[in-house]
Amino acid sequence: MTSFNSKFLDSEFYRLVLVRYEFEYLTICCTCAVCRKWKLVASDNTLWSNLFKERWGEDHAAFYAPMGSKSWKDVYEVQDRCDRIGL
Repeated sequence: MTSFNSKFLDSEFYRLVLVRYEFEYLTICCTCAVCRKWKLVASDNTLWSNLFKERWGEDHAAFYAPMGSKSWKDVYEVQDRCDRIGL
């Protein structure tokens, strides 16, 4: 059985890989199907918060911050769709 620290470091590694290679939204979502570890990392709220801030800036992040049961991934998905469709 692995310790919490090694699990965290493994997750940090995968998170850094996702951010470093600047995967697109759909690519990151597809990584959920690879294995449980990738699913855990690709669903990380901090990852999506950072991706949102990098793409739309701190001001938009403060305005669109998720409330209630929504996650940053949900907020990112809606904003991405609005950008692509033109809303």
